[in-house]
Amino acid sequence: MKEEIIKIIDKIRSNRCPTHKEIELLLKNREVSIPLLSEILKEVVRWKTVPEEIPDAPMHAVFLLGGLESKEGFDILSKILFKDRDFVDAFFGDILTECLPWALVRMAKDKPKGLYKIAKRNCLDTFVRNAAVKASIEQCFLYPERRKEFIKYFRILLKSAEKSPDPDWPDMLVGKIAYMAPIELRKEITELFDKNTIGPWSIDRDDMERAYQKPDLSSFTVDEDIFSIYDRYGWMIAWNDSVVGGKKMGDEEKLRFLINPAIKEPEIKPLNPIKPIIKGPKIGRNDPCPCGSGKKYKHCCGK
Repeated sequence: MKEEIIKIIDKIRSNRCPTHKEIELLLKNREVSIPLLSEILKEVVRWKTVPEEIPDAPMHAVFLLGGLESKEGFDILSKILFKDRDFVDAFFGDILTECLPWALVRMAKDKPKGLYKIAKRNCLDTFVRNAAVKASIEQCFLYPERRKEFIKYFRILLKSAEKSPDPDWPDMLVGKIAYMAPIELRKEITELFDKNTIGPWSIDRDDMERAYQKPDLSSFTVDEDIFSIYDRYGWMIAWNDSVVGGKKMGDEEKLRFLINPAIKEPEIKPLNPIKPIIKGPKIGRNDPCPCGSGKKYKHCCGK
C-alpha cells in the first residue's frame, strides 16, 4: 500500500491531478499520506521567492491535508501564510479568496486558536486574515460549543480593527462576522459604525440589524463529511490553466474523473466534442476593478 501512495504523491509532484480513487486512497492512509504531503509544503516554506512557474503540487497538498484534517499540515501552512504579502499573494493567487478557508477550517479542527492567531496579525495579507475569519465562523457552525470561544476572539479583533494598516480590514471583518448573527458583539460593531470605520459598501446599519436576527449559512460549507473535499478540490482544479481531458468545469459542476470512480484516467474524454472557447482576459486580483471604483479588483468587487 505504501508503494501505491508514493506513486500517487509522485504523480502530484509532477503537477498531475489525482483521480477520485487515488484521493480516496490518500485519505484512508493517513500515516503514510500526511508525512509525504507535508514534505511538499515544507519545501514551500524553504522557498525564498515564488518561482515564475508555480507548481501545482503544493496546492494539491493544501487541499489533501485539509481533507485529512492534519494538524501538522496546519502548522506548516501557517508558516507559509506568515511569509510576506507579495509571496503569499503570488503563491495562492485566486485560491486565496476562493478555497483557502475550506482547508483552514479542517486543518484547524483541533486548533481553533490557530485561526485566531492568523486573523489577528496586522502584517499579514488581508485576504489571509479574512480566510481565517471565515474558517472560524464555519467552525462555529460545525461545532456550536466553540461559539463562546470565537466570540471572545472576534471581540478582540473588532476592538483593534481600526488600527489595521489596511483600511478594508474592518469592512471584511464585520461583513464576515455578520453571517453568524453576532448579537453578542453588537456593542463593538456599533462602535465601529459610530466611528465611520465600516464603509457603506460592505454592510450598512440596517443590514447589520437584520443580520443579528438569524445566521446565514449561504456562503459556508457546513459539512463534516471528509469527502466534501471533492467539492472544494474541483474549485482548485477549475482555476488551473492546465485542463484535464480538454475540459474545464463550471462553477458548480465537478470534473468527471473526480466524481465517477468507475472512469479510469486514460479513458477520460469529454461527453461532447470540444468547441473552441473564446474568452476575454481574466481579471487579476491586483488589476483595476472593472466597476470603475479606482480600487484594485481584490479590494472591490473581487472580495
